[in-house]
Amino acid sequence: DDDDDDDDDDDAGGGGFENVGPALIPSVSAACLGAFLFGYHSAVINAPLSAIAEDLGFAGDNVMKGAVVSVLVAGGFLGGLGIGPVADKEGRRAALAAVTVPLAVGTLVSGFADSFAWMTLGRFITGVGVGASSQIVPLYLSEVSPPKLRGTVNGVRRVAYVIGCLLAFQFAVPLQQPLNAVVADAETTTERSGAGADDVVVV
Repeated sequence: DDDDDDDDDDDAGGGGFENVGPALIPSVSAACLGAFLFGYHSAVINAPLSAIAEDLGFAGDNVMKGAVVSVLVAGGFLGGLGIGPVADKEGRRAALAAVTVPLAVGTLVSGFADSFAWMTLGRFITGVGVGASSQIVPLYLSEVSPPKLRGTVNGVRRVAYVIGCLLAFQFAVPLQQPLNAVVADAETTTERSGAGADDVVVV
């Protein structure tokens, strides 16, 4: 009888895939973008920090450097606290969509920042999105996934986070040199190329 019960459980459970609809994979993939961006924005500032400080005029101030890095956590604290009521009132999908707003706005502000204040503001706004996504993404994934697949799906979320960190480090490596130095090198290379062309013409 126990064997029959086990067989019935296996047939009913289907290994955890019985309730997996065609929308699960797209839903998980879209939600994991939040985890990816969480990892990306957490790591992207590390490699080019010195170059950013040089360009924005606070290269010699370690306190200001630390503020640019840590303000993301402050924003994350606020975002993590605030996303819960939004998710309960408007729904999980609406909360996921709302998370993209501070992530996009913060990225734009940071990208166009021309001072320490603007860079810090951009990082703070981004942190709001990062903190919110760190709360809403696992909640959403747990609710849309079949019970037997919740561990696997949340494992995918962690992988997305790590991939975000990895790509952030890879993209940031070429940015370790200050922008002013890059422009100067480009101008020097252009001048040398022009001088070489003049020599060829003379010859």
